[in-house]
Amino acid sequence: MTHNSTLKASIITSIFSVAALIGFLFGPAHPYDPTPQVHLLGLYLLVLAHTFLSVRCFSAIIDPTDRRQWLIDAGLVVSYVGLAWNIKDATSFWLWWFGLFFLATIKYVLLIGRLHHKTLLRRKITADLLGMVFPFVVTYLSILSIKYIPWVEQNRFFSGPVEMGSLAVFALASAYYFFIRPLYVPDKMSAL
Repeated sequence: MTHNSTLKASIITSIFSVAALIGFLFGPAHPYDPTPQVHLLGLYLLVLAHTFLSVRCFSAIIDPTDRRQWLIDAGLVVSYVGLAWNIKDATSFWLWWFGLFFLATIKYVLLIGRLHHKTLLRRKITADLLGMVFPFVVTYLSILSIKYIPWVEQNRFFSGPVEMGSLAVFALASAYYFFIRPLYVPDKMSAL
């Protein structure tokens, strides 16, 4: 990684961190569940850690003059801001989350055949596809828990067990991609 890519990643994640703070302080809360969505803040912070590492890795190897990548990156910025603004409203948050991971998947699919890091691209696309499916699984499990475990809805403190479980699962997946089998490294450095 170059110093320039690390600086770029630092600036971008700093801007998105400020956006999260603004969203957490001033963003709209869900009308039927105004309790603080601590798990959403945790998920957003983990996504920012991924963002830092991803920007640092890929900005060093993607052609900076690629107009398609600039267009996708603009959409990603809008998605991050939308995600940050809706950090207190789970329904809107998950919609923005899906959009973010959908655009990220497109970004790396467009690099197939143009970037000589096949293993890195394959793993990144797989991770983004899993991120795209994640809100559907969490929402489905939340609905089931409310339906079949009556005390879940009455005794919510900040977030329900499924929501906090989703944070734990994403944290474990992040640990896997950060430490066990690092994702954000070029092919020659990644474990096969």
